[in-house]
Amino acid sequence: MNNVYFKLKFLTFLDHEESEVSSGKRIAAYLIDWFLGALMTLLPLCLMWTMATGDTANMNQVSVFTLNTILGKPQALLAGLAGLLLCLWYYVYVPWKVTPGQTPGKRTMNIAIARKDGQQLTLKDLLIRQVVGLLLLEGMLLTGSTLLRDVISLASGLNFTGILSMSGMIITIVSVLMALLVPSRRMLHDYLAKTHLVPVESDREDQQI
Repeated sequence: MNNVYFKLKFLTFLDHEESEVSSGKRIAAYLIDWFLGALMTLLPLCLMWTMATGDTANMNQVSVFTLNTILGKPQALLAGLAGLLLCLWYYVYVPWKVTPGQTPGKRTMNIAIARKDGQQLTLKDLLIRQVVGLLLLEGMLLTGSTLLRDVISLASGLNFTGILSMSGMIITIVSVLMALLVPSRRMLHDYLAKTHLVPVESDREDQQI
């Protein structure tokens, strides 16, 4: 491990400043956001499934493809797009307008997204970090990424799911290794948006909803 880091430290684009946020807090915040974000993202699909079938026992099998079989493509795509909008609300709008720099998971763990240059976090920063980085490139970290691949595949009639899943997996592995091997703990989405995670006080005024 030390030998790998010794080689990585010569890659000047990596940030070697030690992070103030522990790995435990990062993981806990991610797990909270993964769970709550998945609930938000899949809510329209589950509601449409329940209204169409009355079945609440098999909602873990719901996807745009199962809805397509039951309700047809237009309604399946509508549910998928609604889920993606809720995903964007959770990962972009909330840390932009509701609790600046914080998703619910980060707020729970008293950490926040911040710009490396110390300037105020903007909508553009969040779109680059959360949408381009997390949702599109690191396509294995969010439920919204899976839904996006399924919506594209259903809308186009082509199977993009496998190809995009494989590329997302490779990029995610590289991103995770960057966080594990370098003291800054920044992942690819942080480098793209020029952001990092910082500790915050639990009683920040801008945390009030």
